[in-house]
Amino acid sequence: MDIRILELALESLQARKIALDAEIQSLQVELKLGSIPKAVAVTTGKGRVRTAAQRRAHSRRMKAIWAARKAQAAIPKAAKGQRSVANKTRSAKMKAYWNKRRAAQSKK
Repeated sequence: MDIRILELALESLQARKIALDAEIQSLQVELKLGSIPKAVAVTTGKGRVRTAAQRRAHSRRMKAIWAARKAQAAIPKAAKGQRSVANKTRSAKMKAYWNKRRAAQSKK
């Protein structure tokens, strides 16, 4: 590689290092002064802190979404202990299929 390219890359990295060092220094000063916002200070590492209003709004949105999904349910559920018509039809077709195969096997 060309020496000039390596020198330019080194200069660029050194400039970024200086900028990062300055940012680290400013964050350390903020930590020492205790000027961290309360929302950040209260977090337990489990995620973002949401306000009560945000939780209520999210709850309302999710309730609306689930209500819409339930309303769009096209196939009603069969009563407990009963099979749907589609299941009964499929079962009858499969029984006929296997009976036909058994009959063909017994003829051999």
